[in-house]
Amino acid sequence: MVYVTSYLDPGLSDAQVRAVNAYRAIRRNPESWDQSTWRQASDEPTQCGAKLCFYGHIAQQAGAIWLGPPDSSHGYLVLAEEGDDTSESNNYTVSNPNYDIKFTVKGVPVKRRVARLLGLVSESYADRALYDAYNEITDLRNKIIEYLGVDPETGYKVRREIKKYNADTRKYERSYSTDPEDCGVTGCTVCN
Repeated sequence: MVYVTSYLDPGLSDAQVRAVNAYRAIRRNPESWDQSTWRQASDEPTQCGAKLCFYGHIAQQAGAIWLGPPDSSHGYLVLAEEGDDTSESNNYTVSNPNYDIKFTVKGVPVKRRVARLLGLVSESYADRALYDAYNEITDLRNKIIEYLGVDPETGYKVRREIKKYNADTRKYERSYSTDPEDCGVTGCTVCN
């Protein structure tokens, strides 16, 4: 078993902190995690009464308002907020039969909200890799390291190997960096 520290490198971005906190919540309470679904009803004691995937944990911790009960056709939607791309968002009718109230709100898929929170381009390779339904906990850790540049178990930024082509020597030169400007991950807006 790997010891997960509570340390967070003070130089982490908001996106990195969100990913680390969600990962650590999963490690502390694995019964709250089901990577194969955005949000699934559960009898287990979880914060929202549902099992969540990694992205669901991030959305929940960021205060997302879910627009439907777990396992419903709208269970993957969260209330749109400022900064969300609502160009392809779904209208969702909320009703309360006790008060004869009906109103329509904009909902966005949780994966689009969390991609924004993590600074990733929605549906980019890095985005899809992080919400992949087949991720085991070790896969998730490795993908957070690879795409977000932080080890969620230690809380430290990860040193990256940088390969740059030198046109004069016609060779790739290797160096190492913890600077997010050097990450070079395609589709990443955390660094670029």
